[in-house]
Amino acid sequence: MKLNPSGSLARLARGLLLGAVFLAFGTPAHAQNGKIDEVIQQAIKEGRNDFDVIVRYKSLKAHDRGKQRLGKLKAEIRREVRALRSIGAKLNRVQLYDVLNDAELDHLSYDAPVQGTDLLGSLTTSLTDAGVSVDGSGARVARDRYKVNGTGVTVAVIDSGVQPSADLPATRIKAFVDFVNGYSAAYDDYGHGTHVAGIIAGNGAKSYGKFTGVAPGANIVGLKVLDSRGGGTTSNVIAALDWVRENYLAYNIRIVNLSVGHPIFEKAEYDPLVQAVEELTRRGLVVTVAAGNMGKVKSTGQIVYQSVTSPGNAPGALTVGATNTKGTLERSDDVVADFSGRGPTRLDKTIKPDVVAPGYAIAAYVPGYAYMPLAYPQLMLAGGYMRLNGTSMATPLVAGIAALMLQANPGLSSHTVKGIMQYTSQRLEGFDVVTQGAGEVNAAGAVRLAALINPSAPLGTKWVKSAQPPTRGDLLFNQVAHWGRATIWQDQVHTGVEIFVRATQWDDNIVWGMLAENIVWGMDDNIVWGMTDNVTAMLASDNIVWGMTDDNIVWGMSDDNIVWGMMDNIVWGMDENIVWGMNDDVVCAMSDDNVIWGMSDDNIIWGMSDDNVLWGMSDMVGDDTPPREVTFQDMYNAYIAGVR
Repeated sequence: MKLNPSGSLARLARGLLLGAVFLAFGTPAHAQNGKIDEVIQQAIKEGRNDFDVIVRYKSLKAHDRGKQRLGKLKAEIRREVRALRSIGAKLNRVQLYDVLNDAELDHLSYDAPVQGTDLLGSLTTSLTDAGVSVDGSGARVARDRYKVNGTGVTVAVIDSGVQPSADLPATRIKAFVDFVNGYSAAYDDYGHGTHVAGIIAGNGAKSYGKFTGVAPGANIVGLKVLDSRGGGTTSNVIAALDWVRENYLAYNIRIVNLSVGHPIFEKAEYDPLVQAVEELTRRGLVVTVAAGNMGKVKSTGQIVYQSVTSPGNAPGALTVGATNTKGTLERSDDVVADFSGRGPTRLDKTIKPDVVAPGYAIAAYVPGYAYMPLAYPQLMLAGGYMRLNGTSMATPLVAGIAALMLQANPGLSSHTVKGIMQYTSQRLEGFDVVTQGAGEVNAAGAVRLAALINPSAPLGTKWVKSAQPPTRGDLLFNQVAHWGRATIWQDQVHTGVEIFVRATQWDDNIVWGMLAENIVWGMDDNIVWGMTDNVTAMLASDNIVWGMTDDNIVWGMSDDNIVWGMMDNIVWGMDENIVWGMNDDVVCAMSDDNVIWGMSDDNIIWGMSDDNVLWGMSDMVGDDTPPREVTFQDMYNAYIAGVR
């Protein structure tokens, strides 16, 4: 698509480059009826004659006929994923209208540029111990305390590739597929993917163990979808996800990490990237997804809600925001990073992220020949390690915790891993639920509870292998990390103890967040521990943890009055009008064009109309200062990769 700098599509491209916020890009009729997304609709209005699209058909037969039809039209087919009935193509206006007139068309989406969700060049403080942020999650404590390291679990990293090294030897890279250049040998000419893989599974060899990843025994499958400047396409990411669908059993892939994304342009049910993620979660794979870095405007301090990026809006995804640990192991000073993407999700208005994890000054190995270390030498540490900020870094940390959990209990479903991760997370004071989700991950608690689950327990029975409720907190760095004891289900926060019961919602064939009569919420301890139990083992250390009893580590309040860093309760799930009991007296009608927000206009961006969206803000958090002039075509074709 060629850009006219004076058109609104040009402003859209400029916003993509700079990380601007698309909170109220108009919702045209075609987008509302599910036929076509917002970007393509806008491009049609502006008279464009080239369209990067993903065409999705209603059936496999329709897909095959559609492919033949595109061939006769001499359309440029770039990528085909038959299992998802989708074709990535470049169309001119005539070809586009032919596709739109096909009765077998299910949906037409923009083949959006994607990028890694790191913040190159944004570190503002010099930390003497850059590795402390990874260990602040409790990962090292979990490994030492419960003797797990991720052995036997494979994580697929969909990113810019992976470079074998002493930290991640080639013997632990079980497969490599290059969707960009087609090379067969593992490599990473950008560096982002290797950094992500190191956070998950690096053994810290080059740092004598200091910068060890979360699960140093796990294996990696590298799927390269980002080029040497960190740019890629949605269709390539979908192709990589489909490769996982076809090969996950052969490589024992249990987890997929996606530290890439793009702004939300359509509802989750139509978004082809979201649907590709959902295909995997239904098969029992844990898919960790970055929430994005569009949570705050740097120059004004404006907080940006509805800034979670796709596919972080996928219901079944484990969507991860970022925290700043202030360079300490102790969690009492941890805060949600200002750049971290916030919910509720645009258009669907669901609560995301699911959890937050350390994502500031995270150190991992990168290959010296890659673009990132060459362009940003000030971020390098001894031994080839690099410090980076972003939800890109927080997300693989959570993937690593999932690997520890699945080693501790290989029978866990994807939904159960997600539920345990949320339930054991620690709430951070002063942050609402659409900023921190269920709270900051607690690796020790997650692994401990995972090991207690009996996946073979009959439906509707207690499946915790303990005669008494597990102690709901863990000693981390001489502080108690209280379990938040909450589960986020679409637009609701549930604070019962359903995680201790073999319930319908923990089955992967249920869509996370769906409302169904056989899904029960609101159980309490008396109900659960009065059930017929399925105690098959008793882990003594899980009954009483480090000399504490359950009574002296809870929040000191009933589940009916949970405090999420605010004065009163948060109420969700109220159709179009959602009332928040925040200390700022926030009342918001969830409409893009009609929002009442009880904060100063100087501190918030929410639901702006198209006319006053701050297009082209050069001071967005996540903006990388351009080392060279960038054309509009660069912005459009490579998202923000052109500035790196």
